[in-house]
Amino acid sequence: MLAIFLTSFSVALAYSLRRYIECISSVAIRNPNQPQMYFDYYRQLQILCQYYNLIQQDGLVIASILLLMTGVITSLFTLVSLGFEASGIELSLFCTVFQDGAIVLMVYTTVMGQVNSISIDKTLLVNKTLMSKVMVSRDRKWTRKNMLSLAPLKCRLGYVNYVDVLTPIVMLDFCINQTVSLLMLQ
Repeated sequence: MLAIFLTSFSVALAYSLRRYIECISSVAIRNPNQPQMYFDYYRQLQILCQYYNLIQQDGLVIASILLLMTGVITSLFTLVSLGFEASGIELSLFCTVFQDGAIVLMVYTTVMGQVNSISIDKTLLVNKTLMSKVMVSRDRKWTRKNMLSLAPLKCRLGYVNYVDVLTPIVMLDFCINQTVSLLMLQ
């Protein structure tokens, strides 16, 4: 229950960041003659992402991922090791825990990874739009410098790692490898 609460809180924040990225990029595409407005919005978004990471990266994200991965590994190990010896209730319980844990882990890391990929895609799209509309050489140089200064947004796991598009597959692969390692020890 704690993992579901932590995950839902974190997913809501990451989804909001993603939608905000889409919103400000659509504003920039509709108004290519006002690049300063886009840069101001993106700077605000970078500050929001920093606060998001400060709140989430140490406690919430790591705790929820550890709880979800522990649930997936434990339930899969129990399902495989017990096999046909388990009763119907035990089988349904561990199947439900495995299924829910795997789905929530995949959705959670996918939403967090989309913040990074969408920020990169939308920044490139806005860059093309702004550069095609800016005609004056001085404004073109200024716009290019500002576009180069916009770093892609990242949902961080601790201080070093961040979630990208391939993280859900890596997490599920880790769970399966740990389950196989536990089965080999048995």
